[in-house]
Amino acid sequence: MRKSFPLCASIAENTRAFNNHFSIAAHAQNKTREERTAGELSAAIAKDYEILVGADIGELNATAAKARCQDALAQIAPLKPVCEGKAFAAIDIDACIEAIKDAEGGPKRERLGACIRERGDLAKVNHEAPTAGRAAQLTTLAAEREDALARTAGDLMLQLYQAGSKVVETEQWEDPHLCPLCDGTGTHSLRDHLASKLSEFEALDTQFYGLTNVSPQALLSESFRNAFAISLYLAAASLYGGLPKFLVLDDVTSSFDAGHQHFLVELIRTTFARPGNATGPQVILLSHDTMLEKLFNKHSGSGTWWHQRLEGSPQVVVLPQAGAVNKVRDRTISMLQAGQVDSAKEGVRQYLEYRLSDLISKLRIPVPVDIAFNDDKQLSSEFLKAIEAAVKLHKAANSLELDAAQQAGLNTNMVTIVGNFLSHWGTGQAAAFSGPSLLGVMQAIDDYCDCFTFAPTPGAARVYYKSLSQRQ
Repeated sequence: MRKSFPLCASIAENTRAFNNHFSIAAHAQNKTREERTAGELSAAIAKDYEILVGADIGELNATAAKARCQDALAQIAPLKPVCEGKAFAAIDIDACIEAIKDAEGGPKRERLGACIRERGDLAKVNHEAPTAGRAAQLTTLAAEREDALARTAGDLMLQLYQAGSKVVETEQWEDPHLCPLCDGTGTHSLRDHLASKLSEFEALDTQFYGLTNVSPQALLSESFRNAFAISLYLAAASLYGGLPKFLVLDDVTSSFDAGHQHFLVELIRTTFARPGNATGPQVILLSHDTMLEKLFNKHSGSGTWWHQRLEGSPQVVVLPQAGAVNKVRDRTISMLQAGQVDSAKEGVRQYLEYRLSDLISKLRIPVPVDIAFNDDKQLSSEFLKAIEAAVKLHKAANSLELDAAQQAGLNTNMVTIVGNFLSHWGTGQAAAFSGPSLLGVMQAIDDYCDCFTFAPTPGAARVYYKSLSQRQ
């Protein structure tokens, strides 16, 4: 019996040759990618249409949908002169934006500018170091507080005075000189004496605290509470009992944004610890935050700082860390899927700051000199502003490499990142976040960065543009 295996092998070889010659696999990948992009753009168009028109786009054809959009734009008073009587495709988007900006100014525009300037002046004053007069005033207040505390004898005596005052103020207590505790009789009014003692406690609360029975957790965000705690700790370590030879600080930058992280570490390095402070202690900093890695690496070659990246189980072995950012991403997603939102939100911030920093470095996007050390701003927001400004600049110069789909993807994903995460981060409250929304933020971070990549050849792995105006 004659076997047909050679013929089958020949057919398989011809099929592979045909597929390789015509790049069937690559075309299939491109088709899948384009279909996904088309679906995302269609969803974005439908969402924008619903916001503008106030109705679902449904089964409307493109002509009818454009007509309804044009009519909706013409109904907006500031846009009416720009849009009325024009076809939808002929409407100048930049002119619409300028019209809205002009309308938002109005008669109170000058007052708004003055308020912004005043706010900037107040912020500047707040950040300045204390003057000699303010320092003396603070010393005086501290001495007055110590004296007031010395005149009071703690909560136990406060409770005793309060109980005694209640007793002697009753109608049954006829003798104002008789002590209810020892049955002794004095020459002065016991009521006046107790009132004087209680007034010392009241003066202490009024003069130095102002608010009573209020928890700092209800007033301060998590980052402020942590900043206050590390400030007290460092002050105590430097002022009382002599300086220790070593200090171990474990995750002291937890919940800080990158700007405040860098500020604290620089303060410790240059002012508190050796060799910046000749009489200071040796400081060992432990951190899981990948955003501090670049700062540590920057000083690791100075001979005064050492940086060691470690990972592993102590029971087995300790290995140099690799792929840290991917581990942060995977761990954060796992925690979100498990509903551990309070722990995962830190990972979202670290991942966002790392990816944006890496993006700016790869594309050589210019950023302000003080972007990482400005106390008033969050680093992620400043990174996004810098990227957006660079994209607009290259677009205006007709040198932007990004295609229309990539530009639309930037806007869509930035809205998700800002609306679902950055706008709530400053509150320090986990209640502002939900697991599904933060999972969407993690995906939006990846999609945002992917908008700056391209495939050198069909089917090849995507790579970053060399710059916003140059592929490679």
